Amino acid sequence: MVEIRQLEPPPCDAGHDPGVAPLVDDRAEPVCAPAIETGQRRQVLLAAGLLVAMTLVVFGQVRHFDFINYDDPTYVLESDLVKSGLTWDGVRRAFVEFRFANWHPLVWITYMAEFECCGGLNPHVFHTTNLVFHTANGLLLFAALRSMTGRVWPSFFVAALFAIHPLHVESVAWISELKDVQFCFFEFLALWVYARYARRPNWKLYLLLLAAFAIGLTAKQMIVTLPCVLLLLDYWPLRRWAPASAQTEPGEFSRVGPEFARTAVPWLIVEKLPLLALAAIASRLCYVAQRHSGALRSLESNPFGDRIRNAIAAYFAYLVQTFWPTGLALFYPFEMQRWSWATMSVAWIGLLAVTLCAVWQCQRRPALLVGWLWYLGTLVPVIGIVQVGSQARADRYTYFPLVGVFLALVWELAALIPHRRSWRLTIATGAAGLLLTLMSVAWNQTGYWQDSTTLFTHDLQVTHGSDVAHHSLGSALVASGDLAGGIFHCREALAIDPAKILSRSNLGVFLAAERHVDDALDQFRIGLNIRPDAWKLRVRLGNALARSGNLPEAAAHYRWVLAQTNEAPRVWSNLGLASARLRHWMAAADALKFALRLNSTNVRVANRLARVLAACPDSDARDPELAVRIASDACQRTHDSNPDLLDTLAMGYAAQAEFGKALAIAQRARKRAVHLNQPRLAQDIEARIQCYEAHQPFISEAILDDDQLKPTVHKQP
Repeated sequence: MVEIRQLEPPPCDAGHDPGVAPLVDDRAEPVCAPAIETGQRRQVLLAAGLLVAMTLVVFGQVRHFDFINYDDPTYVLESDLVKSGLTWDGVRRAFVEFRFANWHPLVWITYMAEFECCGGLNPHVFHTTNLVFHTANGLLLFAALRSMTGRVWPSFFVAALFAIHPLHVESVAWISELKDVQFCFFEFLALWVYARYARRPNWKLYLLLLAAFAIGLTAKQMIVTLPCVLLLLDYWPLRRWAPASAQTEPGEFSRVGPEFARTAVPWLIVEKLPLLALAAIASRLCYVAQRHSGALRSLESNPFGDRIRNAIAAYFAYLVQTFWPTGLALFYPFEMQRWSWATMSVAWIGLLAVTLCAVWQCQRRPALLVGWLWYLGTLVPVIGIVQVGSQARADRYTYFPLVGVFLALVWELAALIPHRRSWRLTIATGAAGLLLTLMSVAWNQTGYWQDSTTLFTHDLQVTHGSDVAHHSLGSALVASGDLAGGIFHCREALAIDPAKILSRSNLGVFLAAERHVDDALDQFRIGLNIRPDAWKLRVRLGNALARSGNLPEAAAHYRWVLAQTNEAPRVWSNLGLASARLRHWMAAADALKFALRLNSTNVRVANRLARVLAACPDSDARDPELAVRIASDACQRTHDSNPDLLDTLAMGYAAQAEFGKALAIAQRARKRAVHLNQPRLAQDIEARIQCYEAHQPFISEAILDDDQLKPTVHKQP
């Protein structure tokens, strides 16, 4: 049996500045992370300060940006969960519900907390949260690498490249990508904890590692690759890969002492089993969520061969844009990646060549192997083998994987630098020039995210044929009052993808707003022929039919939708309105009651219901007492500032024969209507005042006829 020699911890020169020194023999590098001495403490503080300053210079502008109309409405602006604020029930729902093909409860809880803290939907607060997480991520990455390698300036340079690279703009500037900066925070925290655990293994640090990983999984399941990353770090720079039956030479695969000289690879794998178990559970949850929502694309729509070619193209494209970050966009259509076989061959050969070189040089250049495998492996969950959505790739997917590329580059370049002090100024100048260049490009790219119009105008310039960009730009133009522009871009989106339901639905809405009702109905019906189960599109068809006067068909469509999804307060409200116009008062009252039960804070629904209960001709449907309670609550919610609600409350009191109260409230409502320049409403209230003065309640068949079903723009999910 071979005896294992007990090794003394290799010395570590705390005063040595490794930022410019070469790695003469990387295998023999003493990679201990000693306590920070006074000289190195100054370097660490300087490096941390520079990281924060660079990050804020590039991304500080996002604090003044708006929401964008791609995902932000779905995740924040229109989310009932977010707008309910931070409640125990909301936290429970965040954990037990799948939302929009994902399971990330930590993200929803953070959004709820942001809404609660800022008292509403303030985009500046949401953007600031992303910025804070990204700044912390850069610092944590720096701390983890310094702790693992003992080297300040190479660790700083890797963290700086991560913090300011243009490919990472999307993750920081997009409110909906909070999940990116959040999961990475816990992944980098786990790396820092693991660096401490690797020096002195103990169960407290291991539990902290497990906790960081588990919390990160609740933000985004892309963190599932962490156990594999830790195994790579065990190889380098922690150097824990040592067969228990082999003798270990000083400095080779030794971390800080004899306890790591005996760490065998099988034990390192066993050590990661709890992490792998958590990863398997989270992966299953993610798969179920995406399959349940229909986000997974079938092999018929995307054959496996196309997926492999797209994966190779994406790996190559990410690398190209790492070194030449131009043409960046929010959405890269899948069709754009159908490269020629010649181009695909170059990409395949290039990737294979780097992989073989990294394996061949693994002993002399372990950083190259670790960094390259880090990049290849951490992209696997999002590279497109399991295709989710229609995008070919996305800049946000590189947020964590590119750290591997930066790690390999920085450590390999450090090994090539001549060991002379005279080179320090040259190295510092070159590094500063590179970082300033990247900062300039990233700052410019960040500026495109200030609003939807700017972002998607830029996307169309760099993608040349993105239906998503056309669709989103059209919606943004309509929101700014340019209906013609919205119609044009929706037609352009449909020219690229005629089966795009969102674009066809929005086109119908825009045409209806332009009073081209017949054309709008045609668009809705074409969409339903493509997707008969598209219930939101059917609701829009019902709304258009109601506006055109075809109330029976509109009500039939609403009922069909409610048979599929009972939890739709807006559809119940629309059905109630249509029923009221058809003079089906009991049906109208029942539908509006159900709508208010589902959304008790909607004052518009409350006003409709209270009017029916107070003033409809059907005595069986009337309930003046309930009408007064509902109208009073709605008036309190609006601080008695809405003349329409005050008018309804007066109707309720008149129906109870309390004409004095009805008269006083109606006079306040008339004054408020005049003040708000609503002469028609003021005139109607005056007519009702005459009824109250004659001690007569107001009863009418047309109490909801002026309440229009207004067209609304369907936001991109």
